[in-house]
Amino acid sequence: MGAFVEAESAINTGNPEEGVVCFKFTGEGGTFQNNVTFRLIGDPYIEYMSKHNNQLYTLAGSGREFTLPCIPKDFMGTPVVQLQSSGNDFFDLRLETGKENNYQIIAIDKATKPENLEKLFETFRVELTAQSDQNEHVRSAIEVIVCYEGLVPEWHGRDKEIHARYVNREKKEMAKTPIGFSIGVWNDPERSAAKIITMLELARRIPEESVHIRTANRILNQYGYTRETLSKDRRLYIKHEKDRICAMWQSDVMSAFYIPDGNNGSKMAYLIGIIDDHSRRDMHSEFYFDSTLPRLEDTLRKAVIKHGACDSLYVDNGKIFVSEQFKLICARLGIRIKFATPFNCAGKGKIERYWQTVQNSFLPEVRKQPVKSLSELNDLYFAWKKAEYDDKIHSSIGMTPKERWDMSLNAGTKLKFFSPVELDEICSCPLQPACFFVLFDGEAAEDRAFLDRICEESNLVT
Repeated sequence: MGAFVEAESAINTGNPEEGVVCFKFTGEGGTFQNNVTFRLIGDPYIEYMSKHNNQLYTLAGSGREFTLPCIPKDFMGTPVVQLQSSGNDFFDLRLETGKENNYQIIAIDKATKPENLEKLFETFRVELTAQSDQNEHVRSAIEVIVCYEGLVPEWHGRDKEIHARYVNREKKEMAKTPIGFSIGVWNDPERSAAKIITMLELARRIPEESVHIRTANRILNQYGYTRETLSKDRRLYIKHEKDRICAMWQSDVMSAFYIPDGNNGSKMAYLIGIIDDHSRRDMHSEFYFDSTLPRLEDTLRKAVIKHGACDSLYVDNGKIFVSEQFKLICARLGIRIKFATPFNCAGKGKIERYWQTVQNSFLPEVRKQPVKSLSELNDLYFAWKKAEYDDKIHSSIGMTPKERWDMSLNAGTKLKFFSPVELDEICSCPLQPACFFVLFDGEAAEDRAFLDRICEESNLVT
């Protein structure tokens, strides 16, 4: 006499992992009952009892043991587990059997931490096999990761946040945490590695003293988060260039250094210049003892006499450029003024690049042999400009500024010239006075003082 019980799981249903079948027998001797517990199983596999799954992390140079527990699951017979590993210079592996068919994969560190790190970790693959007498066979891959710094960065998402694995000194095991090395933490060039670690510790993102300053610094350098790179302007600038000469000029003022003023004193020398956008040719530039409006008018007048008037003038928002008198002069010359975005030096890239050439090539040589007067400084500057700029090939255009200028002329560009007499009339003619009728209470002293101040600033007569 016997009994046969067959159980089958249903697809897409919540089948229990275990079930109980009750066998009840009744006869002359009475009733006999037996409960049989059975378990639903699938294909055999190996389960790793770690939150890192099949990854085993070791710390180079520590000499410690690191373990990864695992259990063979859903085997009908008793499995025989074996570890397949080739020798290396970083760690030794062994497999230990525990209670209730549990196993421990143990990695013993024997690596030496290099002085100059080219990468933060090394990855090795080993194989774990399990085979039973019921013709069941399972193969599973294990990754042994040797960490040189105790931290393994992992990019997650588009924000490039670094999740890190580190050595938990209290529990003496590897731990994983979103260490918070996100763009918002790293990209402040004023924050040192020590400050970043302190912020993470205070926010309880990492245990105290779990990350060394040297570790954080090396990871910062590894991924380019240095003060030099973070301080760079990462905005995208589109290079622009006019298609012909005199379509647009760029003008600016540069302070140089102090020179004798001829009255037993010294004054700051200012260089005011105008550059053609298309050819990079210097329309006119000259040193002055101040950077006032008359000096700017003199520079513009000399540039127009030599090369004609331009269509537009690109300048910053300096006081002399926004003055009404300068706007009137440009309007009479048919020049449209364009103002750059405040604090945006890249917008005036051509004149700024010329200033850099002057500062790197001309000014250092002049400082070695101090000049005695402003005229001597300008003589030296004009000679340097002729030899070192006008007749030198410009890297961005592949020819000299003079050759680029002549090429545009040969292509049919027409220049707009003014006679010296016309320029004198345009530049010397002041703003036309206007008549204002102001009604105020003559007995109020503050009203009279206000009117006098307005008239004084506007060159009006009260």
